[in-house]
Amino acid sequence: MIVTLKTLIRRVDSFKDAAEEEKAHKAAMDLAEALLRHLAVVAVAAYRHAGHRDPRCNQAIAKNLPWPSMGSWKNILDVLANSDEAHFPAGFHGSFLAPLKSKRKTNADIERANGVGQLMLRYAADPDPALLQEDKRVKCTPLGFLDLMVQYRNEYEGHTARFEDAPKRRFLPFLNTGLRALCHQLRPVWIACPVYRAVEASTAGARFHKLHPLVEDPGVRPIETQSRHIQRDALYVLVDPKREDLASMYPIALWKEDDILFLNGSRDFGEIKYLGYSSAHMEATDKHNDAFCNFILGFMGGHSLSSTDLADARVKAQAETLGDWGWQYPRLRAGAGIPRSEPRYELVERIGEGGMAVVWRTDRFET
Repeated sequence: MIVTLKTLIRRVDSFKDAAEEEKAHKAAMDLAEALLRHLAVVAVAAYRHAGHRDPRCNQAIAKNLPWPSMGSWKNILDVLANSDEAHFPAGFHGSFLAPLKSKRKTNADIERANGVGQLMLRYAADPDPALLQEDKRVKCTPLGFLDLMVQYRNEYEGHTARFEDAPKRRFLPFLNTGLRALCHQLRPVWIACPVYRAVEASTAGARFHKLHPLVEDPGVRPIETQSRHIQRDALYVLVDPKREDLASMYPIALWKEDDILFLNGSRDFGEIKYLGYSSAHMEATDKHNDAFCNFILGFMGGHSLSSTDLADARVKAQAETLGDWGWQYPRLRAGAGIPRSEPRYELVERIGEGGMAVVWRTDRFET
């Protein structure tokens, strides 16, 4: 298992008193979301590294990544897991993605968590007290359990949700044991395609990079390489152990403060936000803007952008290259910086921005 997930499991286990149930519930949901992001980021890195360009995968990645919710990561992972194995490095789909769709290795803790979780979703739609007393086991795939987590979060972790809700208290013990069991069940996945952090090293005057595994297992050992493509402190996934083929996780995942920071949003390719779960570290930076533009354009079939600035990038990215994508990424469109997002309206002036949206003043015109 990846060390950052082990840290989160220990945090979940540290809350034992009834008075700490709210903290325990938050820690469990952090574990669920971190597990989902770990899986999705590795899958995206492998897909990109293989060089294949499946239209359905490209659409899922390009539309969901710029401002990803938990559901966005789940959508990306679903599409990649159900795509053809030819779109990935040899052996990756079978060792990493196929187990996410299998029910063969599910256990009692996962089944009970899935069953009780489904009861709590029914309770959200029809608050029958009898549902809080029921207990059932339902077999599911790892992807199915993660889908339950997304639905549960949408129902009980919104802006108006309160911890005092009886369903949360009912589900919490099953949630904890189910997530822990799922993390351990997926251990072979992380061993088959381990994640590494690169550090610079030297010996006898020769400089090279040493990649340290973030998976604790005797069979997963450090890798030494003189490849000029390796960057210090960057994260890589070993997609083909026989060839020591490494796929970069940059710029959708970074290593900082002994934690993996996941891409957490970029409005119109401006300042990019990152979030780490085990360190609870959040940061916003424009350092990776150009890299992220190139990253997204790769899934649109766009040309590589200049590393100078985004103003120059707008000129170089031709409107016909982006095609239908232009409405969603106005800063990548050629010409004026004010986008047109709907055929009957012209966006004239940006007048505000909140947590959920950007507000523009519009003029309507006739077609």
